[in-house]
Amino acid sequence: MRHLVGNLSGLVHIRSREIFKSRLSEHQLTPKQAVVLEFIANNPGVSQKEIAQGVVTTPAMLVSVLDTLTGRGLVERVTDTEDRRRTCVALTPDGLLALGDIKKSFENVEETLQAESGMTDQEWQTLVTLLRKITERE
Repeated sequence: MRHLVGNLSGLVHIRSREIFKSRLSEHQLTPKQAVVLEFIANNPGVSQKEIAQGVVTTPAMLVSVLDTLTGRGLVERVTDTEDRRRTCVALTPDGLLALGDIKKSFENVEETLQAESGMTDQEWQTLVTLLRKITERE
């Protein structure tokens, strides 16, 4: 099975998650928390329901993640002024700083994977180009 793209991409995913998880633990964040922070940053004024749908998690799991992030002062919940039933979530200034650390962690995963593979910059770029062909469908 080592010749099957699906299997190989799964192995790369597992290794990249291991590296990412290790880098995030330095900032006391989980991968799920990092994904939620990035989603909030990319979607200002987003509701809890929209976050759950966007990061493909259950509302109950999201509440737990948001409780942790709120407790750490990284996000804040705000009642929508136009629809009081809707709770929006926004990054705090500390959340923006944490997001910067997360982005560095993402980049570090790429650098580590490339270094571990022994690929040249050109080989790595070719890999990225080929993977984009698979993942970017219209």
